[in-house]
Amino acid sequence: MVTTLNLTFLAQTDQARLYQNSTGIQKWIPSSVCPKIFKHGNDCGNIHEVTIEDWWLAENPWIKPESEGQQTLL
Repeated sequence: MVTTLNLTFLAQTDQARLYQNSTGIQKWIPSSVCPKIFKHGNDCGNIHEVTIEDWWLAENPWIKPESEGQQTLL
């Protein structure tokens, strides 16, 4: 299964692309888990419609990392 998200494209390497979601969280997404990417026209800026494998999204959720001063000790 796959999920399609509209994300802001920021940068890329040979292996992955850096995207930002609508809440401002940035994440490197490996090209190997994106079977399809649709790049919208120039009037939309750098918005890409990205299809991502569900298993990868489950293992890498779009959450903000806790700041170092507020991490919970276990």
